[in-house]
Amino acid sequence: MVDVDHWNLSPIGDAMAAKILELRAELKPETDAYAAANGGAASPIMTDQSLIRYLKGENYDLPVVAKRMRFTLKWREEVGADAVRAGHIARGTRATTSIEGADKITRTVILGSTMLGETRAKDGDAIVIRFPGQIDPAMVKASVPFDELTTYCISYVEWVAETLERLSLAAGRIVRYHVVYDMSGLGLKHMSSDFVFVMKAQTKLFQVHFAELLSTITVINAPSLFTAVFALVRPMMSAETLSKLSVIGCDRDAWRARLVEMFPDASMPALLGGTMPNSELSMPVGFDFELAGSDTSMTAHDLAVSAGGKESVDLVVPPASTAAWKFHLTRGSDITLTATRGDDGTEVGSWVRVASASDGFWTNSGDEPVTLHLEFDNSFSWLKSKDVKVFTDVEATVSGEAVAAMWDGGSEAEQEAAAGGAAGAAAAK
Repeated sequence: MVDVDHWNLSPIGDAMAAKILELRAELKPETDAYAAANGGAASPIMTDQSLIRYLKGENYDLPVVAKRMRFTLKWREEVGADAVRAGHIARGTRATTSIEGADKITRTVILGSTMLGETRAKDGDAIVIRFPGQIDPAMVKASVPFDELTTYCISYVEWVAETLERLSLAAGRIVRYHVVYDMSGLGLKHMSSDFVFVMKAQTKLFQVHFAELLSTITVINAPSLFTAVFALVRPMMSAETLSKLSVIGCDRDAWRARLVEMFPDASMPALLGGTMPNSELSMPVGFDFELAGSDTSMTAHDLAVSAGGKESVDLVVPPASTAAWKFHLTRGSDITLTATRGDDGTEVGSWVRVASASDGFWTNSGDEPVTLHLEFDNSFSWLKSKDVKVFTDVEATVSGEAVAAMWDGGSEAEQEAAAGGAAGAAAAK
């Protein structure tokens, strides 16, 4: 086993140096061919720190690492990834808004903060904040061909890799990054095939062709619907990536405690309770932080629930569709919600004596439409009436079988490379 200094670059430990030499020897035919075709230059993924990342990512299993790197070297040649990396270095790119194609794509794909290098976590690693709930998958698919989206994703990941390389050299150790996903605005549109389309372009690149860039994934403001959305994305994620994931709901105190544990307040924007101005986030022009938590695709209902009374909202849910709702009290506190099927009266969920806000969803897996009855009950309060703001949405949702068809795992070589990564992660535990 390699000694515990495996993240060190200044100096690299003896055991790690020996592993690097073994890997270089294993890849000598490929590196010699690359040098001959590129005026004696070496591929950017053949630096010591890059080799350390691949070795660590595969638990130092040399045959598995070599196989993965051969596949990646071939892929980089096919897509011109080295030229993309060289362009970032030449431009001194520090923000994704400078990436080729970003002007068009960031109008629909909100990447969030690209603060790599400008701010750090308490452990010294870099930070990225993203807002997936603000992505409009249908708009992305309609306006950005898949090939263009893939090209942009290559450019983005190359920028991340080059930036982490630079930060690592300065720090004398391997620097990775923490990503915070704020799920505010997550809705049924994110359970569509269009969302899988967007995720597919990004996931393959990170998991198959790059190693040990990511430190942790923290998901905050995750509504109950997140479990259903995540079920669509989970098959695309390796065991190693899943092991780095933590999910926190909409309890602000809970996720703030987690962020405070990991990050200095100065490295978190005001939007997330920190002291850094929101304006320092690299967001598309016109992004409104005040609306970041809203989902304008949902239908709003204003209910005045009298003292001792009840009010309801009915939703018609077609087969293979999902109904989602969220609500908050705008006057008073404490309300009970019960969701029942209109056809047979079966209760599908209840939220008892909710103090201020909650949400939920239900999927019709049958063959016939079902009317879902949402009843807000204030019968326990004979003195105080309540006002409730309710947001609802009903959308056709993609099935697990459809996800499997869209996410076909890629070519046999891609599947083998991904499987190698998963095996390495499992062996490391």
